[in-house]
Amino acid sequence: MERDGHLNKQFRKEVLLGSTNGSVTEDEKLLVSVHRKADINKDGFLDEKELEIWIAKKVKEHFQKAVHENIYIFTALDKDHNGRVSWEEYHVNYMIEQGFNETYAQKHPENHKNLKREVKEKILLDKAAWSEAANSDPDALNIDEFLTFRHPEHSHVSLINMVNDIIASLDDNGDEMLTEQEFAEMPDPDETNHSASDWKQERIREFRENIDLTPRWKSF
Repeated sequence: MERDGHLNKQFRKEVLLGSTNGSVTEDEKLLVSVHRKADINKDGFLDEKELEIWIAKKVKEHFQKAVHENIYIFTALDKDHNGRVSWEEYHVNYMIEQGFNETYAQKHPENHKNLKREVKEKILLDKAAWSEAANSDPDALNIDEFLTFRHPEHSHVSLINMVNDIIASLDDNGDEMLTEQEFAEMPDPDETNHSASDWKQERIREFRENIDLTPRWKSF
């Protein structure tokens, strides 16, 4: 889940299928291919165990790719080769990636008054994630901390902090328990694609299927 409580559907898609930016048709072809690969006993169906094995495999691949990329990105950003990447080094590179020239990226004001809203929000989120990953120096990260910053899903500490943040933001009565009702009342980030009723029902379904794993006993 993201820090605002919404499901990170892109990560879920990457875990199941791998990174893909294809069209719907291409994604459907990929899904058929994945089904065949994950269908261990070749009976044409996927059971829970086969899905568990496939997801575990893809999560492992995701982590290995993250570690591999992290080494090269960290080395490229560590301009002074001191084994640490400073916030300034990272931020200048980010601004260049956004299309700003190097001179502006190095000298632009920190208040970002003239930047687009989504860029400013990304910078604020990055800064918050940076602060959480920085254990030894608030202004610089070593290579392991940089991996945590870029991929918090692989850090137990980051995951626990993220879970606590999500629950705190959704826990209306402050009892440190997230109920189905509290989860369902979260605002829809894209109101144009759902009616209020459909959105709430979707949230309830997500809560029951993916969050509340307590066995539900039926009375007869």
